[in-house]
Amino acid sequence: MPTISCTANINSPVGFYDIVLSGGLDNNYQYTLVNGRLEVTNNTGIEIVERNNIKIYPNPAKDKIFIKSELLIKKVEIYSSTGTLLLSDNNFNGKISVSSLLKGIYLVRVYTDNGITISKIVKK
Repeated sequence: MPTISCTANINSPVGFYDIVLSGGLDNNYQYTLVNGRLEVTNNTGIEIVERNNIKIYPNPAKDKIFIKSELLIKKVEIYSSTGTLLLSDNNFNGKISVSSLLKGIYLVRVYTDNGITISKIVKK
């Protein structure tokens, strides 16, 4: 079997790291190994959810979700699990309808003066 190596790990700083493939032998196949490149980027902000004290409920949701925060919520966006923007509310008033969404898992981006918080919701 081919092997893979990369110097990046969970503590690596932002940057690019080579992914190196080597070895591998098979009597029935000829391998063509192509090295790659890993990009380590800044965090997504998911771990900020608790610090910003943003509450999204109910979760799982049926028709609408409510979002509460001690911070002023400027905008709310809902994305598919593949990153497609599905809903956006620039005049957020405490709730947003999710009745048009199919059953599944979605990402909710909440914009405040303290930055962006990302959380998952389940639509029943």
